[in-house]
Amino acid sequence: MQRVLYFTPVIGSYAMKRFEEEAKKMGFGFKAIQYKHISLEFNKKAEFKYKGKKIDLKKSDIAVLRNPKFKDSKDHVFFDILLNHLNSLNIKTTNVHLFLNLGSARDKLFQYYLLEKNNFPIIKPTYFLNSNYLLAEKLKNINSSFIVKPRNESRGVDIFKIENRMDFIERGKDYLARDILIQKFIPNKFDLRVICTRKKIIGTMSRSAKEGSVVNNFSAGGSIENYELKDKKIIKDCLEICKLFQCDYLGIDIILTGKKYLILEVNFFCDFKGFERATEVNFPKEIFSILK
Repeated sequence: MQRVLYFTPVIGSYAMKRFEEEAKKMGFGFKAIQYKHISLEFNKKAEFKYKGKKIDLKKSDIAVLRNPKFKDSKDHVFFDILLNHLNSLNIKTTNVHLFLNLGSARDKLFQYYLLEKNNFPIIKPTYFLNSNYLLAEKLKNINSSFIVKPRNESRGVDIFKIENRMDFIERGKDYLARDILIQKFIPNKFDLRVICTRKKIIGTMSRSAKEGSVVNNFSAGGSIENYELKDKKIIKDCLEICKLFQCDYLGIDIILTGKKYLILEVNFFCDFKGFERATEVNFPKEIFSILK
């Protein structure tokens, strides 16, 4: 029997329940582990413990990693140690090669750099200003709509639109320049969330912002529908982007602009409640099929 370890920030979430449900259907053993209760102890040898008891990782075959919601660099280090240990035991772990080889991709700034370097279409201009002085100077010259977004994951939170320098002073005064990106605002009625593996598109949904919002995320109240993705170039590029980031699966957010498209960002820990509702795709089953 295959045994699944499910690492999660929250016990009882929709994602956890769905993975547990699907694991049982497939005859897999399932154990959920909350990140905050994991410890690492160095006695005779390094040991991971969960709520004070040793975790016998060698008995596991599959590890599903959900978003640990990093707070600072110390969290990244502990997560990387855990990943290295799982990998050393040959446990099939979701997106492990991305985090081991391209850990900086957790940051949207690195995502945009890697995408642009490999000739994938990102929104331009996008600015990263490494000091508040540089940010202030750039804002003097902004005379059209821009989006301000955190460099790290946001799920649609802390993203807002500015029209000029005074808008930012009013809404973004508590932000440090090095923590944000400023990106040209592209008017749109919807965007697309494409979830794919290296070999196929799992499914696509369209997302439309609720009234008064500038983000289309389902988690931010956006409406969703299934979307039949037919554009061969977008399909090909999505599969190539999944390979570029060395992912087992990847969520790619894109916006259509006439006959072309632009990449908003990529997601390594896709939320999938809205995705399953819109597409009727069994997301956990797809992930298990990649790993088993």
